[in-house]
Amino acid sequence: MQVFDPLMVNKFGNLILDTKILATNIIALIQGANPQLNGLIAELRQSTPRFFALGGNNGRMVLVIDPRPASRGRVAPFVLSDEAPSRMLYREAVGWNENGVYHLGYCERIGARLPTRKELEAIILGVSSSNEGSYDQNAIAGLSGTYVWSSTQSLLFPQFAFSLDGSCGFIGVGICDDSLSVRCVRSFDNFSIQ
Repeated sequence: MQVFDPLMVNKFGNLILDTKILATNIIALIQGANPQLNGLIAELRQSTPRFFALGGNNGRMVLVIDPRPASRGRVAPFVLSDEAPSRMLYREAVGWNENGVYHLGYCERIGARLPTRKELEAIILGVSSSNEGSYDQNAIAGLSGTYVWSSTQSLLFPQFAFSLDGSCGFIGVGICDDSLSVRCVRSFDNFSIQ
């Protein structure tokens, strides 16, 4: 069996994407003929109704399947919510400790979590299936024009956390005191789509 790697380097040393592999890696969660998707929707509705309410009822929630091979750091399939109702500081999104008391972050309070940096990378790879591998800022509703927090802080500078610029598909760092958009995720280790 041949393993396909969607990340390749061209003769100029630039990273390129094999768009034939990436075509079905972002799937809108809409009730339909696919029994696996219908089961996933039912599970999310029942187990985490507050998470599902962030776009699940109006088709603005997506299943992201990382196209990278395991050797390149593939993450488990995950569901990405629509945007939270308001922008927030990093600590409000991820949770924080204050005077020995832990305060749940926004995503934890609704039965989910912030995406990791690797999951943000999977979003970029998954939406880069149009225009010969270029990033498509409109592939996920509401992502364009936003900066989205990840749960991954900088190891060298903990006052910074990684974030995704939804307009261009760039992952950079944001100061934790900034207010950015929040998208929550739920991962599913054993999920496959047929």
